[in-house]
Amino acid sequence: MKDILHPTDLVGEFLSEVAFVQDYIQLSFGDAGLTFLSHPSIKTDSFSGKFPDAGSRDALCSLIGKEISSVQLDDEKELVLVFESKDTVTLLLDLKSRSPWGEVLHFSSGGGTIFGVW
Repeated sequence: MKDILHPTDLVGEFLSEVAFVQDYIQLSFGDAGLTFLSHPSIKTDSFSGKFPDAGSRDALCSLIGKEISSVQLDDEKELVLVFESKDTVTLLLDLKSRSPWGEVLHFSSGGGTIFGVW
């Protein structure tokens, strides 16, 4: 596995796990991971909506095993994960989308070390 030090380094990695924890979602890419503290939007061939809409869990899980073809990150606006299949997961990073603690996204790599907080 290549060194993944920033979310944009996820290009070429495969989504290996989706975890739904009480009030957040974790996406794992081998040793690297994204923790969404806000609700992402998901767009696939069969689903378009926002978590926790009906069908959103299945849509996120349908991405397991798919490769990331691009990552668009605007620190003040949004994170967009684009998969090889053209499916997307979008997380808004603006101030009104943030949790009560002021955070919306954690990026970690290797052993859970947090490399970035948005």
